[in-house]
Amino acid sequence: MQSSTSNEYLVKDGRSLKKSASVPSSPELSSSRRRSSHGTVLQLSEDNGTWKVAGETGVTKEAVKMSKVSMILELSKKPEFRYRISVALFFFCIAILVMSTSLLDQRRRLIKALSIKIYLHEEHRHFSLLDSTGTPYVKVHYGVNLPLDIKPFSCYIQHLNDQQPTICRDWEYRAHLTIDHQPKEQDINCYRVSWESYSHTGPTLKDCISLGDGSWFGMGETFGTPWPLNKWSQNMTAFVTNHSKGKLSPLGSVIKRYWISSKGVSISVPLHTPLFFSFNSSSNSLPDQQLCLEARTNTYPYDYSKGSRPNLEYTICTGPNVNDLHTHVSRTWLARTRNNSSSESSEQVIPQSIFLEKPIWNIDRKVMTSLNHEKLENYSTKIVDFGIEPGFLLIDMKWERFIGDLKINSTQFPEPNKEFTILKRRGFKILLSVSPFLELSSPLFTDAFTENIVFTHEHLKTPLITRCEPESTQLCAVINLINATTHEWFLNRLTNLTDYSIHGLFFKGVQVSRMPHFYIPDSSRTINPDMYQIYYKSVASTSYDLFGMDTSAGTKGIPGFIRIAPRESTWRSLKTIIPTVLSIGLVGFPIVNPGSVGGDIPVLNTNETTDELYIRWFELATFLPVLQLSNVPRGDITILKLVKKFINIREYQLLPIMKNCMTENLTKGWPIVRPIWWLDSQSAETYTIDDQFAIGNEILVAPILEMGKTTRDIYLPSGWWKDEILGQTIRGGKWMRNYSVDLYKIAYFTRINEQT
Repeated sequence: MQSSTSNEYLVKDGRSLKKSASVPSSPELSSSRRRSSHGTVLQLSEDNGTWKVAGETGVTKEAVKMSKVSMILELSKKPEFRYRISVALFFFCIAILVMSTSLLDQRRRLIKALSIKIYLHEEHRHFSLLDSTGTPYVKVHYGVNLPLDIKPFSCYIQHLNDQQPTICRDWEYRAHLTIDHQPKEQDINCYRVSWESYSHTGPTLKDCISLGDGSWFGMGETFGTPWPLNKWSQNMTAFVTNHSKGKLSPLGSVIKRYWISSKGVSISVPLHTPLFFSFNSSSNSLPDQQLCLEARTNTYPYDYSKGSRPNLEYTICTGPNVNDLHTHVSRTWLARTRNNSSSESSEQVIPQSIFLEKPIWNIDRKVMTSLNHEKLENYSTKIVDFGIEPGFLLIDMKWERFIGDLKINSTQFPEPNKEFTILKRRGFKILLSVSPFLELSSPLFTDAFTENIVFTHEHLKTPLITRCEPESTQLCAVINLINATTHEWFLNRLTNLTDYSIHGLFFKGVQVSRMPHFYIPDSSRTINPDMYQIYYKSVASTSYDLFGMDTSAGTKGIPGFIRIAPRESTWRSLKTIIPTVLSIGLVGFPIVNPGSVGGDIPVLNTNETTDELYIRWFELATFLPVLQLSNVPRGDITILKLVKKFINIREYQLLPIMKNCMTENLTKGWPIVRPIWWLDSQSAETYTIDDQFAIGNEILVAPILEMGKTTRDIYLPSGWWKDEILGQTIRGGKWMRNYSVDLYKIAYFTRINEQT
């Protein structure tokens, strides 16, 4: 029996009938679709309460679809419908075309960027220099001061008759930019960026180079700057020589517009650019750390050429590592030097090396204040009696009666030829100090002014005056060496000094900061007052084979020594010597004179000037290219033995390596004294070490530079080294902590090829 509560239904011909147990007792327990015994497909309604024939819904939906198709077919016969369809297809095709063109353009730009290693982001106004894999080396923000709403146009058409630049853009009535890719050897690429301004009153041309995460070095002699430069901050300042030792500018007297990074990026700016620069400036609006280069002609020291347009030019080079890149740049400097001089050859090793071999005796200031033939003879006698090789005897400008006369003061030296002959017999080679100044008290001054030998005011026609020495009360005019006639006049007067049988000259320079403000070098040829250094160097290098200088800007080395700025007799000054010598070596000067042992400038009321300071200073100076002394070492017998011991080390162990380095310098441009990263450029730790250095690739030196210290940490680069204090062989690539060095020793290590 079927339960009375089981309501069974049979659907037939669209009607519901109670029939049998084969129909589910409840719709909720049945499938939503099933087939009846008569073959009719049943479908559960949406309320789950009734069953209906499934085909009705299908037919209804199909009818709706057919009606829509019919309506569309009917509409397609109308002209306005066909027009709308055509317009839609037209815009769709345009969209596809634009997208395809954009993708193809991006692909074309990427292919071009990979081929020339530079990718231009015009919408953000910067370009990236790429390595061989397309990874950015460095990013440069260009045209920083040009209005962002003014877009440039491509200007290749202007160069149809010339060599096509890699990139050319023109801001109408404002500025013109070209970037030339110059591929070099061994994965080294250089890019010459040239800006031409169309107006001297418009926005200044300024580019900023992102410093990235590399360690940066360069510029030459600076004051108050760390090694490396990364933690240093400098607002916009003129890149010219300066004498103020950091008071007016961080730059010193021996500088070059050159920076190089541990990541294999270098930046060089030619001397003819009126350059201002900033480094990590807090006033920079750009987000990351930047080296900014800006050309200005409307402010000191380029303000005498206010009518000149402030053009900006610089070259960025990239390479696989810092060593290979610096070698390439140095060879470029050497090639330019040889092109400017027919005398450049390997024979230069002979005159230059003599400054490595013989000490320079720079007469003590106390003696120089009242120098005469008796004091000079007594001074030389003390040196000979001490037993040190006489070497060079440097006589400051006190040998003249008036600065610039270039005549021996007959009152102080009544028989100069006789007195100099005595010095030569004792083994001395005589160097006289000269300068490009002419004292107003000199009998030559009137004629020099009349004949335009000295610089004069452009309009007032009066001589331009400056101090003869930074701290002197004497007034001098500056000799106009840019004038060809004056150049010859000065050179002839220097040559006449051979009558006294001297061996060479030391040229004391004049920094831009000491130049008269109205000095006009030659506005038709240059707008940088530091171009004067080029003409001064030309006089020096053609006058005598043996010479030294203390001022240089933008030139590659000299066939003589370059002397750093005088140091005070303090421990603080001692610490600055290694970074300064390293920086000057990197900008092309191998034979660096670090100044006198113990300092050049006495400091009163201090307890620092002690035997300990002198000993530590002498130990360091022994391992530097030039050994300069002012006084005979004095003290107990221990100090005297120490001096002779280190002179022997220098003569027999160091000089052969230094002479080999001189040959490398003439062929590759490598310095004699090298930073630690030169030996192990893959180690990040080496780039921050400022109290160690290497002589060539063979000797590592780690002096004590702090008062009272007898221990220090030493980093040994990779390879095997012989400890010259302990005599042990040590594997490098690690730190040696708390290494003991007593007062009479200096830690140095010699590279060996294998463990012994």
